[in-house]
Amino acid sequence: MLIEIKPEIFDGAIKFHEFASLYYPLIERGRYDVFIDIEAINRTELFDKFPNEDKELMQLAYPLMLNKTVNYSIGKNEDDKTFNLKEAKYFFREPVLIFVENDKYDAYFIDALFRCFTKESKKITKHDNYNWLRYRSGGGASSIPNTIQAVLREIEKLELPKKSNKYIRGIVIIDSDKRYKNQPLAGSRNDIIEFCENNEIEYHVLEKREMENYIPDEVIDNVAFETNDEYLKAYLNLTPFAKDYFDLEKGFSKINSYNKLSDEEKELFENNDNFIIFRQKWDNKKFHGKGISFKSEFPKLFQHEKVNKETLLKRTLHQENKTELKQILQKINDLL
Repeated sequence: MLIEIKPEIFDGAIKFHEFASLYYPLIERGRYDVFIDIEAINRTELFDKFPNEDKELMQLAYPLMLNKTVNYSIGKNEDDKTFNLKEAKYFFREPVLIFVENDKYDAYFIDALFRCFTKESKKITKHDNYNWLRYRSGGGASSIPNTIQAVLREIEKLELPKKSNKYIRGIVIIDSDKRYKNQPLAGSRNDIIEFCENNEIEYHVLEKREMENYIPDEVIDNVAFETNDEYLKAYLNLTPFAKDYFDLEKGFSKINSYNKLSDEEKELFENNDNFIIFRQKWDNKKFHGKGISFKSEFPKLFQHEKVNKETLLKRTLHQENKTELKQILQKINDLL
C-alpha cells in the first residue's frame, strides 16, 4: 500500500512530535510505502527537524514512488481516500481484519494458503507475523454482520468525520453451503453479501460447499489408509464435482432414501454402495476420538504435510473459478 503525505501537512501548523507519532509507525518494519514530495517540502521547518538519516531515506524513496499508484493520502482536503492526522493515526494503525464463521477452525484453511502460496503471501505473512492481520469470528455466518457492527460502533465513539465503515479494512470469507454447483445461495448468505456491499467491505463466498471440501485428496487418502475408514474411502471414489458439495461431517444421514435427493444432487451422487455408506454418517472416533467435534478437529488436516500448493491447486482445477485460492490471497493483499 502506498500512502502519500501531502505537502500541506508540512505548512508549519503541526508540531514535529505530532507528525513523528504518525510517520514512524507508518514506515516501521516496512509496513507501508510512504510517498512525500521532497521537492515541495525540503525547505520547510518541519522537514528540517528530521534526523539526517531519515531525510536521506525520504529522498531515496521519492523517485521510487513517483510512478506508483497512491492508495490513500494524508492531508487537509478530506475525501474517502484522504485522511486528516487524527483519522490517519487510527486508520493506518489498525490491523486488517479477516471475518470468518469461526476464527479458531476456519483459520486452518486460510493459514494453509498463506503457508503454501509463498510468493503470493509474502506481504500477508509479514503482516500476520507482526499482528497487523487478525481474524475475527462471527460465531457462525449469520452473526458476521453483528460482529462487524460491533466494530463500527467502537469506531463511532471516536467521532471521526467520515462514516464508520470508511475506517475498516477487512474481508469476509464464508462457506457457500451449496449442495450442488448452481444452487442459489441461502438467504442468510445473500444478507451477508448485501451487508458487505452496503458497507463497502470486501467479501468472498467459497465456490465449494465448505472449507473442508478444499482438503486435498492426498490427505484424505492418508487418513483413510491409516484408519481403514470406509467412509473416507467412499468419499475418494466420488468425482471432483461431487467432492465439492458433499457434507463431509454428516453425509446423507438425514436423507432416508436416495429419491429424497434433488435432481441436481442425483447427477453428483449415484445410488450405489457408496450412498449406503454415506447414509450412516461418518463415525469419526477412529480419527479424533470420542467427545471431540468434527468442526474442531477435521480442519486441522490443513496442517498435514501433504497440504501444499500443488495439492491445493489440484482440488480446484475443475472449478469454474480455477484461480479461486490465488484470488482470495489477492483480495487480502489489496487491503495491506
